[in-house]
Amino acid sequence: MTLSRHIENSQGIKAYTHFKCLGVFLKVILFLIFLYSYFFVGERLNQSWRTVSLDSEIALSTPAIPKEARLRPQVIITFGKATNISSWRGNSHLYEHRIDREGPSTFLQTGGIVPLVNRAFRELCSLSLLSYCHSFYIADVIDTLWSINPIFVPDQKAHQKRYRYHQDFVSYMRSFGISTINVEGAMLNQGQKFLLTRPGNEPWDIQLNMSYCLNYRENMVNVGIRKAKPDWQYVLWIDSHQIFSNLYWWEETIYKLEHYATCHLASHGNIYDDLNRTREKLPTFTYLYSTKAPINESDRSNRVFNGNLWGIRREIYEKIGYIYDYCLTGDCDGIWVRSTLKSPNDWDGLLKTKCILKAAQPWINKTASIIKGSSTYIRGEFTHLNHERFNNGVHLKFYLWERLCPDLERDFYRDSNFTLFTTNQDLINETYTL
Repeated sequence: MTLSRHIENSQGIKAYTHFKCLGVFLKVILFLIFLYSYFFVGERLNQSWRTVSLDSEIALSTPAIPKEARLRPQVIITFGKATNISSWRGNSHLYEHRIDREGPSTFLQTGGIVPLVNRAFRELCSLSLLSYCHSFYIADVIDTLWSINPIFVPDQKAHQKRYRYHQDFVSYMRSFGISTINVEGAMLNQGQKFLLTRPGNEPWDIQLNMSYCLNYRENMVNVGIRKAKPDWQYVLWIDSHQIFSNLYWWEETIYKLEHYATCHLASHGNIYDDLNRTREKLPTFTYLYSTKAPINESDRSNRVFNGNLWGIRREIYEKIGYIYDYCLTGDCDGIWVRSTLKSPNDWDGLLKTKCILKAAQPWINKTASIIKGSSTYIRGEFTHLNHERFNNGVHLKFYLWERLCPDLERDFYRDSNFTLFTTNQDLINETYTL
């Protein structure tokens, strides 16, 4: 009796052990299934579920996020991959995040849904456990966004607004955390002083001693870029008398520059008069070009802002070598625009010139082959503040270049800082005389 009971107990123990092992095995299988769905299936669902791209004009509604749980939106930038991911976390939960409208234009349309990224997947990325994942939040990336802001005037006493606007604009840019370089030109031989920059503070303050006052804007941009710290990835050149209506223009700029070679930083511009009233509203070239082509410049309905505010990605700039800066009598903006066209026949600007376009054509051809028409614009408007204009003796004389027709190799040279100088005395005497 004792032996039979012992046998029965032994068989029961074996059956229980087998059952327990089977249970553990099933749990392992279920856990593996859970991990697969959590990391891979869930990730695909999260990226595809109610996705709205930045270029979409669709506005979707979503339940309001509790006010006390709201956080500033974070954008993930993934180099080399399509990037339309943002995340929001509050009260230990993930929510769909609706970016609230704060002005005429924002990073997304009102109610635009930013797709969630799988939390565990993002955590592994942050720990570098997934070798193919290289993502950054906007707070990480903004340190690599640099803005070059040149300022030069023929008469410092007569152009005080420009200096005030410039100072305010630089403070505005730095409030976002954008690395901003002041490039100030002054004709010390004519009694001018450096008013906004101080020596020994490069790269933040760059001082150029100019013997004559040509249109140095693009050259000052190139000098500033070469002084920027080595980790820059995106660069902007902006006239420092503008106000953006899109509060998230800089976030969208980083996003767009990961997908396009270059971008105009607004869709329209409002020109203010001396009473701060809108005198005229014009589209930026890239916005108009996205809606119609070819563009006939002689048609007044096609009047646009060619320049004022542009951005470019580092790899594109380094392939190009430099922003074209030989337009010392003006209109380098037009040269730049020609290099962004999908086809040279899409715009007739500068086609009537001889020397200007002929001199710039090799640079245009090279740059166009690199950009390949990959140009876009940032939504929202900018306001062009009223400021003193150069007088007739020093204003940008477009046709002077046509008459003098200087030779780029013979009449120009650069110093070690890439500053451009001319030896053409006729150009100096006739373009900018005080």
